[in-house]
Amino acid sequence: MSKVIELENKEDFIDLKKEGKVLVDFYAVWCGPCQAMKPVIDKYSDENEDVKVLTVDVDKFAEVASEYNVMSIPTFVVFKDGEPVESKNGAIDEEVLKNGGFANGNPLSVRSIGFIICGHEIHHGNIIQERYL
Repeated sequence: MSKVIELENKEDFIDLKKEGKVLVDFYAVWCGPCQAMKPVIDKYSDENEDVKVLTVDVDKFAEVASEYNVMSIPTFVVFKDGEPVESKNGAIDEEVLKNGGFANGNPLSVRSIGFIICGHEIHHGNIIQERYL
């Protein structure tokens, strides 16, 4: 049985992501690629007990999605202790998610020290490298 947490209210988002490793899946019920990712995300959640997996419906929580510059779905954002450390737009292959990396070399890893938003790698608030996700 999946341990994926569906966001119920905006206030819970802060509490759910504030401690530990969290993978957030921004999705919509009408989005085909988002629905195709559901079994992959469920399996990942079951196999990775050290990572909390949270889903956020962008139609219900547009302000949360906007806060993290979600412009397309699905979008995945990794948080560590409340801070975003990485993001990826689009569907993710199960093997890529399981192995912690993307085909172009940008890992989806909660061990990352910088974080990527809108194609820029940011470390301590400074853009250090532009990346294309």
